[in-house]
Amino acid sequence: MKRIIIVLMLCIFGAQVSAQTKLPHLPKNNLNFILISDSGMKDAKHREIASSAASVMAEIIMENKIGFVAVAGDPIHDNGVQGVGDPEWKFKLEDIFADKALHSVPWHAVPGNHEYKGNPDALVEYSQVSRRWHTPARYYSMEKKLKRTKDEVLLVFLDTTPLVKKRRDLFPEKITPDYPQREMEWFDSTLAASDALWKIVIGHQPVYASTYKSLQERIDIQNTVNPILVKYDADVYVCGHVHSFQHIIVEGCSVNYVVNSSTGRSRDVENIEGTRFCADEQGFTVFSVGKDKIDFWFIRSSDGNVIYNYTITKEL
Repeated sequence: MKRIIIVLMLCIFGAQVSAQTKLPHLPKNNLNFILISDSGMKDAKHREIASSAASVMAEIIMENKIGFVAVAGDPIHDNGVQGVGDPEWKFKLEDIFADKALHSVPWHAVPGNHEYKGNPDALVEYSQVSRRWHTPARYYSMEKKLKRTKDEVLLVFLDTTPLVKKRRDLFPEKITPDYPQREMEWFDSTLAASDALWKIVIGHQPVYASTYKSLQERIDIQNTVNPILVKYDADVYVCGHVHSFQHIIVEGCSVNYVVNSSTGRSRDVENIEGTRFCADEQGFTVFSVGKDKIDFWFIRSSDGNVIYNYTITKEL
C-alpha cells in the first residue's frame, strides 16, 4: 500500500509541475501527428471544451509541420452515424473542428464502440465526401518515411470493437463470425512483413488501463492484440475509450501503452500496476517520431498546456 501511495503522489506532482508548459516546436524532419479520440458530444459544456481543443490543435498545425490527425475511435458520440449524410457529422465533427488549419492535413480514423451503434462502414464511406477524411477500411496500415533519413514508420490502425466478445454479441449483424480472426491474421502478417524502424499501433479499446469498464473487455484485447504487439516488438499501442490520459509500461515488456483522453469529457482514473502517469483531464496527444526517439505529449483541452511528456528511445 505504501508503494502505491507514493506512486500516486508522484503522478499528481508530475502533472502539477508540467501544468503550465506549452508544446515545444516540433522538428520538421520528424513524423509529427496529433491523435484524438472520443469526441463528438451533444452536451453544450463538452462541446465547448472540445472546441477549445480544436483551437489548440489548429494552432499546433499552423506552427509545426504536422503530417496527419489520427482518430482512435468514437469521433461521433453517442450512437455513431447512419451514413455519410447523417447530420451528426456536421453537428459533432465539422462544426467543432472547423478551423481551416484542421482541413489542411488528412484525418485517419478507426471505429470505436459508438460507431457500431450506428453504421461503422459510414466511417469509411465518409472519405468519399470529405476532403480531409482518409479512412480506407475499418482496419488498415500506412508506412511513412522520415524526411531526412528515409527510415520507415509503420502505422497500423486496428478495429478493436469486434475483438471484444461483449461487443460482438451486441452487434452480430455488423460483425461476421470470421471478422476477428481475419483481422488478427492480417495484423500478424502486416507486422511480420515490416522492417520499419518504428511500429505504432492505434486502436480504440485499451490493452491495459485503469477504467470502470468490464475487465473482460481488456482481457479480450490482451488475448488477441497484445501477443502480436509483443511478438513483433511494437513500440507503441495507443488507444482511447476510457476518457482519461494514461501511460503504462508493463514489467518485462517493451511496448508503451498510451491511453488518450476525450477532447470533451473525462472520467476518473487511478494508478494500476505499470502506471507512469494518469490524469482525469480532457485533451489530445501529440507525437513526434524521429530517427532515435519518439516523443509524445498529453495536451489539456481547456488551455493547451502540456500535462505530461515522455521520450521513447531506440538503440540503433
